[in-house]
Amino acid sequence: MKGTVVRKPFSAISGLLLCLALALGPVGCQDAIWVLPENGSVKQGPFDVEVYWSSEMVASTLQVSMNQVEITPNLSPASSVSITPDVEIAGVMGMWIHPFPGRQVLTAQMLDTYGLPHGVTSIFTSTSTAPRQDFEGGLMVFECLNSFVNSPIQIPGIDLDLGFSEGICMMMPISGLFPSGDSAFPVVSDPLPVLYGLFPKSVTYDVDASIPNGISVSPVEVGLSLDFDPADPTQEGNVCEASFVMAGTILPVDPAISGLFHAGMVQTLREVSLSLVSEGECVNLFTSPADVDVMTFNYAARK
Repeated sequence: MKGTVVRKPFSAISGLLLCLALALGPVGCQDAIWVLPENGSVKQGPFDVEVYWSSEMVASTLQVSMNQVEITPNLSPASSVSITPDVEIAGVMGMWIHPFPGRQVLTAQMLDTYGLPHGVTSIFTSTSTAPRQDFEGGLMVFECLNSFVNSPIQIPGIDLDLGFSEGICMMMPISGLFPSGDSAFPVVSDPLPVLYGLFPKSVTYDVDASIPNGISVSPVEVGLSLDFDPADPTQEGNVCEASFVMAGTILPVDPAISGLFHAGMVQTLREVSLSLVSEGECVNLFTSPADVDVMTFNYAARK
């Protein structure tokens, strides 16, 4: 880990006021603590997880987790840094890691000298060095490994959605006949459907230009409309329509870490819409922005 630190004076009082302005609790005061890999990045093969903090932080209170698995005991002090923040660096720790390919949520939390918590979250994609052509394709079942809510505020070791995302993931295994990585893309899954849980949907596969060696999976909309009369007073407040969009990327796995798995797959939940019966009509209660990931699900494929 090499780099240059730009050192500027930093006031503990100004940092405290900033955090109080954002809100008390584990907030994202990124002027005080940073993590790498950076949010939204793609890291291939083994990479270094790095945590930095400024002088008003208490190093002994550091908590770090990746996908809700605590990695703090595995971190070790580092003598150099690879970022250039605009405040003085007081400490840095890091470790080499080679996780199963997928979307990772890296969180770090520390207390400052006033006892106030500071937190930072980075959601990034890890992918193997295995070329896309190493994905054999064929009949496969993708099983859920882990999942999380895409929130800018995370707390190490605490499941913010109280197991809701895991429940969805476990109920939605993805199975079907998948094209091999050396196919002539794009490829459509017709006439054999890919099964998202109980919902058969045809999808299109293509090369994922944003992720090295990735195979993109076209967005699939899953909808549910309950056939009852909204004018019935007994239905007041019940869900009448719900829909969401799933989109993802298949990632081949390096043989060294594959075990019995042949690939990983990231699936993101977007465009969530929920409607309730209100005063005799089916009224939309909530629709998430189309370009915002709501939940992330990491799958692994077995043949």
